[in-house]
Amino acid sequence: MKLFYSMFFTTLSCLVVAQETTPDIIRGSETFKLIIKVEDRDTKKPVEGTEVYLYHTKSGDLLNEQTVENGKATFNIDPHKEYEIRTCNNEYFKGGMSIYECNEGNEILCTFGASHYTFGAGGGPSKPDAMLQATLSLNSMKVGSILELENVYYDLDKASLRPSAKQELQELATIMKRNKSITIELSSHTDSRASKKYNKDLSNRRAQSCYQYLIDLGIAPDRIRPVGYGESRLVNQCADNVDCSEKQHQKNRRTEIEILTYTPIECKPSLDLDFKIKDLKNEKL
Repeated sequence: MKLFYSMFFTTLSCLVVAQETTPDIIRGSETFKLIIKVEDRDTKKPVEGTEVYLYHTKSGDLLNEQTVENGKATFNIDPHKEYEIRTCNNEYFKGGMSIYECNEGNEILCTFGASHYTFGAGGGPSKPDAMLQATLSLNSMKVGSILELENVYYDLDKASLRPSAKQELQELATIMKRNKSITIELSSHTDSRASKKYNKDLSNRRAQSCYQYLIDLGIAPDRIRPVGYGESRLVNQCADNVDCSEKQHQKNRRTEIEILTYTPIECKPSLDLDFKIKDLKNEKL
């Protein structure tokens, strides 16, 4: 008996197996084939040449490393163990995911960090191994790349940083300390409410809040160019006189970074993860 499930995820994803299927059948010969697909988050095209590292979660030991060819890297894993996956490519932020055994109710394995995966169950010791195929979507890190800082949002008419924003900026500072060639434009934005002049000033104050926080974390001022764009770069239809929800307006009250200069550094095996996977569903509006 063979089952095939396909699920899409943004944060925590679980492999769910029907109740009539036993763990012995799911695990097959006690080996899983793990196939990691690596893609560009924007274009969805494979990112060839990416180095993919497989670590044992508890010990932190590097178990294997593969280079993406034809869009994929392949590993053998033990379904009883927990793993960390990390990526390195000179033109992308470091990505990663976790794999661990659930065994809660119908859940056999869980993964945190994959944007999408599929699972094919094994059929017992005499049948093919189970296969887990996971996709990692990477953010580009080239000169001109623009990345929205996921948790750097603002309350209406406020320029102060939320705790979640500070955490995101701490991660950005770590990246900039790791690669001292990076310089950025740090741009902040508003929604369309209030006048254009007021929003321009508000966005400048938001950019300055982020700029000062990064300096306080030890980043040199000449590596950051703070800019406020007001309401001139809305990400949705919520312009003046358009009826939008608070959640829709919130999307526009954001901060982004653009890479101005960047010299790639050599890839080496590391558990570093540039930006942690975050659940924005519970973020306060």
